[in-house]
Amino acid sequence: MHFLLSLRTLLVISLAAAGTLTATIILSDKYPAAMYITPVNAIVAQGGTQQFNIMIKSQVPVNAFSGEVIFDTEKFNVVDISYNTSVADLWVEEPWYNRANNTIYFAGGTTKSGGFVGDEALVTVTLRAVQAGNAVFSLHNPRILAHDGLGRDVPLTTPLDALFIVDTTPFAVPIPPPTDNFVTVVEDVPPLDLNQDGTLSFQDIGVLLSAIGSSNSQYDFTGDGKVTWSDLREWQRLRKQE
Repeated sequence: MHFLLSLRTLLVISLAAAGTLTATIILSDKYPAAMYITPVNAIVAQGGTQQFNIMIKSQVPVNAFSGEVIFDTEKFNVVDISYNTSVADLWVEEPWYNRANNTIYFAGGTTKSGGFVGDEALVTVTLRAVQAGNAVFSLHNPRILAHDGLGRDVPLTTPLDALFIVDTTPFAVPIPPPTDNFVTVVEDVPPLDLNQDGTLSFQDIGVLLSAIGSSNSQYDFTGDGKVTWSDLREWQRLRKQE
């Protein structure tokens, strides 16, 4: 659990946050290819839908791809799996969803002359959020084979987990105008309207996510001197009271 929390914090700190985070994958001579999930972070209203992509990125010619995504099916149901992409035109195992094992498995390849080089989506999955909470999406056993006539495995960068949050509160809650005929005593906490647009919405959570790992008091809703995932949970609790 400590590893997952530190990984999530690292993702939020290192990637630009705008409500939804995307992954920046750096290849090298040692690891010339990658398979990864994007976005790495998303906030979804309960009952709403969210897509994620299984991406292939390679700086050397490759022609075969396989792996599986494991996630919490109590939080999300699979609505659709699309795999008619320009990356793979031949599927040994068409992407299929095994609810019993919480997995989506896939194995495909390309028949294009010269193989595949680039950064594109191999599979797109549409989910429906069914239960409030956090769900981690992990890519297991990723394999990409070289287009060299030998079927050799290409060394891959380590895939990052994705974190999706299911929120039960409305997408936007208007902030009531102040009145001057009574005095309200409130807790000494920062304003909830983080982007100052007059509503409490997912955009405010995006602003808060960008501050995780800092000590900015504007986002420290727990008062412990640092901005962590506890502040996100406290922001959600306080919003429900508005």
